[in-house]
Amino acid sequence: PLLREPPRNDQDHPFGLGTAHMTYRLDGQLVGVAVIDFLPNMLCSQYFFWDCQRYRHLRLGTWSQVQELALAKKYSNLKYYNLV
Repeated sequence: PLLREPPRNDQDHPFGLGTAHMTYRLDGQLVGVAVIDFLPNMLCSQYFFWDCQRYRHLRLGTWSQVQELALAKKYSNLKYYNLV
C-alpha cells in the first residue's frame, strides 16, 4: 500500500495521498470494500471484494466503479480514473 500523506494546498479533496478504503453497507452489514489509491491527479481503483455468494444480484463491482467515478468527478484535481 501507499503511505498516507495529508492533503496538500493544491488538492481540493480532503483525502490526501495514499491508499484508502471505501466500504459499502446494506442494513448496517458490510457487503463490499473497495481499495483505492489517491495519487496527485488520479483516483486509482486497485481491488474490490464482496460476498459474491449472497450479493451477486446487486452487481456491487459495477456499483463501486460508478461511485469511484463520481468521487473522481467531484474534485477537479482528480483528472483521471484508472482501473488496475
